[in-house]
Amino acid sequence: MDQILDRLAPYYLHASYVVRDFETARQSFMRLLGVKHIGLMELPMAAPLLMRGKPVTTPFNIKLGVGRVGPTGDQEIELIQPTTPGGDIYSEFLNQTGTGGIHHIAFLVPDWDKATAELRAAGVPRILESQNAEFHFAYFDLRDRIGTAVEVVQYDRQAYEMIENLKGPKD
Repeated sequence: MDQILDRLAPYYLHASYVVRDFETARQSFMRLLGVKHIGLMELPMAAPLLMRGKPVTTPFNIKLGVGRVGPTGDQEIELIQPTTPGGDIYSEFLNQTGTGGIHHIAFLVPDWDKATAELRAAGVPRILESQNAEFHFAYFDLRDRIGTAVEVVQYDRQAYEMIENLKGPKD
């Protein structure tokens, strides 16, 4: 298992926080931690989407914010606020923690099938996953090994540009 995570490490992308109040969290990250900009988009989460291996039949919505961090601005901080009551992994996380916090760390990989094959073969449970033409992602439950879930993600150029625009300009 450790070798699998070693192979993901070069593709580190972001730490993702699930929050109860997006605007309060955004202002805190900007004021207290110096993140210059955190863009916001509201996303419907719907098919094709699997939660714990089962199709999600009731779509849900989230607020998603992304800001640039790191010495060159190439890493991200991600904020997620569920906006549809219950029935999703983000609301569950808020209920479990009471306050929210780091939900997962993400790795942007060049070959999603290859990057996820070993995690799947090792039987690591998937919490949430989706594959469509623009975007592939899966959250793997590694809380018992590293204290958080791991997201493996791959997206096309259009999705990449959308997220880059959300993060704002590099300094």
